[in-house]
Amino acid sequence: MLRNKIKIRIACGLLATLSVIAPIIANSALILAVAQTETAPTDTQPSSEFPRAGAVNIGSSSTLNVRIGAGTNFARLQDTRGNNILLRANHSVTLLDRVLDASGAGWFRISFTLGGNSYTGYAHGDFIRTINNNPGNTGNPANFEEMMEQQGFPEDYRVLLREVHELFPEWQFIAQHTGLNWDLVMREQYRFSRNLVHREMLFLRGRWVNTRSSWMSLQPGAFNWATNSWVRVEPNWHQVSQELLAFFVDPRNFLNPTDMFQFELLTFDERTHTVDAVEALLRGTFMYRTRLYAGPNMTYGQAFVSIGRDLNISPLHLASRVRQEQGTTRGAIVNGRHAQHPGFFNYFNIGATAPSGTNADIIRNALQRARNSGWSDSYLSLRGGAAFLNNSYISRGQNTLYLQKFNVAYESGRMFWHQFMTNVSGAYSEGRSVRNAHVNRGTMDTAFTFRIPIFYNMPESTSIPEGTGNPNFKLNNLAVSGFQLSPTFNMSHADYTLVVPFHTNTITVTGQVIAPTSRAEGFGTHSLSRGSNEIQIVVTAQNNTQKTYTILVYREGDGSVVCPYDPEVVFELGEGLQICSEHLNNDNGINNPHEFLFGIAPNTTRSQLLERITLVNGLLVIYDRNGNSRNDGPIGTGDRVAIYDLATEKLLYQYVVVIFGDVSGRGVVDIIDFAFVRNHVLGTASLANEFLLAGSLHQRNGEVTIIDFAFIRNHVLGTAILTNDFFLA
Repeated sequence: MLRNKIKIRIACGLLATLSVIAPIIANSALILAVAQTETAPTDTQPSSEFPRAGAVNIGSSSTLNVRIGAGTNFARLQDTRGNNILLRANHSVTLLDRVLDASGAGWFRISFTLGGNSYTGYAHGDFIRTINNNPGNTGNPANFEEMMEQQGFPEDYRVLLREVHELFPEWQFIAQHTGLNWDLVMREQYRFSRNLVHREMLFLRGRWVNTRSSWMSLQPGAFNWATNSWVRVEPNWHQVSQELLAFFVDPRNFLNPTDMFQFELLTFDERTHTVDAVEALLRGTFMYRTRLYAGPNMTYGQAFVSIGRDLNISPLHLASRVRQEQGTTRGAIVNGRHAQHPGFFNYFNIGATAPSGTNADIIRNALQRARNSGWSDSYLSLRGGAAFLNNSYISRGQNTLYLQKFNVAYESGRMFWHQFMTNVSGAYSEGRSVRNAHVNRGTMDTAFTFRIPIFYNMPESTSIPEGTGNPNFKLNNLAVSGFQLSPTFNMSHADYTLVVPFHTNTITVTGQVIAPTSRAEGFGTHSLSRGSNEIQIVVTAQNNTQKTYTILVYREGDGSVVCPYDPEVVFELGEGLQICSEHLNNDNGINNPHEFLFGIAPNTTRSQLLERITLVNGLLVIYDRNGNSRNDGPIGTGDRVAIYDLATEKLLYQYVVVIFGDVSGRGVVDIIDFAFVRNHVLGTASLANEFLLAGSLHQRNGEVTIIDFAFIRNHVLGTAILTNDFFLA
């Protein structure tokens, strides 16, 4: 089983972001001095306190330029590409000496690593923070509190570190001030395929436990709702849930003697990194007290120590990483018997990934990498993999297990992207293995150094999610007998509309859940009132999460019209024609133009309207909005219908036409009306008077909402055509 996969990607998104903010950073850069090769400082004051640890002490939005001498008159230090070096806040440095510039100001000669390269120079003393050389101290509580204050550990970190310090006073703690906001870290680490959890088991609290459903993600692409199954990002591995990811990213959950070693600096220590210590870690694996499968005559334990000493890497880290990658048995990547690549080995699984995600392709790609690298025996593979680990990670600032798993090291140059493994618990489980090796060897009292990340705006706490059960709360289908929902049903879409005629008193809602472990409430027969009716279907998943589907049913009216004002029907002219009025009269006794004629469908002509009106001794004339008689073409919203006494030609009544949906006044309902209503709902334009009434298809009360927008949209798109009955209601 391949427990971890190498994920090395080009940080396109990050580079794009940096290209935007770089000018801002540059403008706010502190013009400070650092040196490397030119004239020595005018006055040096060597001291026994050097070398010692330090960090850049500036604001989080500023950067520190470096120069080649102690003074602002010296040139700026440049990197290997010829660019001026900029150090961000809290960048780790080593203080080599204290010097004075020509004006008597204090400077530090410092060394540091950036982008995998080492540099030496000078920085003004005001902008460098010194760090206690023995921050773990010897048990003096006052000195330990001073150390935590100097390091800038938050109080919730200090509470935990005090308990560790009481048990192991020789342990040293370095605060890694990342300058990163917690939400940014979580957003980047939660990107699809960046952190995975095994489909069956997870190493947690020192033992293997069954994977819970709440540990796997439901983000897009992670769960197939239709098949009711999690997507395998890699063989047997799924995208981790945000809650479980937060638990493993949060350093505070591991500030205890058992879990601290994922923060241990991964450099070689002659005192503790012995063959016996490595063998203790390898116990139970194919490498325990066993000679190399191929290569020099030495055991795996001896090989790890030899390589670690040569490369200045902890052999416990190397052995733990191979154990994490290969498990306890010798698999196809390290047995030298692959059909296409016989005699090649890849203990660290470098390059063990494939777009297809199949085991066969992953193994083949890993051994192709081994062949290309010349790893033709066990020792060459171990040393080559260790060198890769050193050059690509440790020397670039990812010098703890945690930072190799969750890259929040600015000096790496590729934050978030350059991460060794996808197993979300990889650093945690490897750290446990290292700790167990020290316990077995009795070396827990050694003065280990731990580098612990700190983030801005962290939550009060994070925890392991406890939820179990199937999370699928979606429907496989949803329908109303005899009618068509708008839009067409989609399991991820929650809101639907339906228009039924007045004579429809009830409707029957049917549907089916996808997961047999889920239940739905709301199916069956529902009584309808005139106007709007809301029906909800609530689906509850096995894990008790819920999704609500809503059907807004509009039952058409019986021929009456609701006036947006104090409504009163004046009279009825033919079936479906209605008039509503404000009852405001002018001096001539003619009804105020704010009397509206409803019940006309789009594309109605003058002759068609006349067929629906019976007049005795009367004359009906239709005027457009400009006062011209309309003899042909469709009647539109805003037109005037005038009724005259046939004998005297006196104007008796005048009504303003309102056609629901025709907000443009052209007598049709099309894309132009759709745009008018959309702009009104968005607030970019406003409908008024009769056009506002025409847009109020739903409530018909002068209010235009998103529901009216949906009515017109569906009508224009042809997904739910509004019938004549709808307009005549």
